[in-house]
Amino acid sequence: MIPLKLQLKNFLSYGADIQTIDFSPHSLICLSGKNGHGKSALLDAITWTLWGQGRKTAGVSKSDDNLIRVGQTHMMVALQFICNGQEYRVRREYTKSSGKPYVTLDVGVLDSQQNIFVPIGGKS
Repeated sequence: MIPLKLQLKNFLSYGADIQTIDFSPHSLICLSGKNGHGKSALLDAITWTLWGQGRKTAGVSKSDDNLIRVGQTHMMVALQFICNGQEYRVRREYTKSSGKPYVTLDVGVLDSQQNIFVPIGGKS
């Protein structure tokens, strides 16, 4: 997998404005910086988007509530990447409500002729 673009909104330390990180111009990436500046959050965002699992907190079976930015009710992460020569986009959103939390997952493959992501997968 070769990451191309990562977008985050209200994910851990990332705020309400969509933050976009474009990996495409780089062939090698190194994450460096001070503690608490969001390096690990980027890796957590990738794993949460792809597999629905981010960092684990002791005693918590579902970590979504611990990944959303403090005081917010909605978070979103989208990842575009290349795998086996094909470009994909995975977008996961989580909305915390007074009832049951709501999670959406969209997975698409790029139709290069129309330059759009065509949904793949079923309803589950």
